[in-house]
Amino acid sequence: MSHHSEECPLSPEDEAVFKEAWANVPNHPSAVFGKLHQVLSEEAKALNLGATGEYPRGKLASHDKGGIKMSLGTYKNTVLINFGTPVSAVGFSKLEAYELAHAIMSNADRL
Repeated sequence: MSHHSEECPLSPEDEAVFKEAWANVPNHPSAVFGKLHQVLSEEAKALNLGATGEYPRGKLASHDKGGIKMSLGTYKNTVLINFGTPVSAVGFSKLEAYELAHAIMSNADRL
């Protein structure tokens, strides 16, 4: 369980730098996966991914939309996280961050 928001917590200047950096990443997922959006949308519906409507650790900020259920797996030699909804920011407790990092590394090891 994590917190999520559609609002970017970065300053406009930092957000511009972040977007520019991602735009220059070779093989960025937005350019590689074409129909993947449809597949992820179907998975999100099947697994009931997205906002939970709960605030497991209280509301972290005014734009906090609460917990989010997500899936993690691999596709075409890439580790993917499906949030089931547009997300600009996520927040994790220390334990959740370690668990997510372990899950990402475990999936990466299988590539």
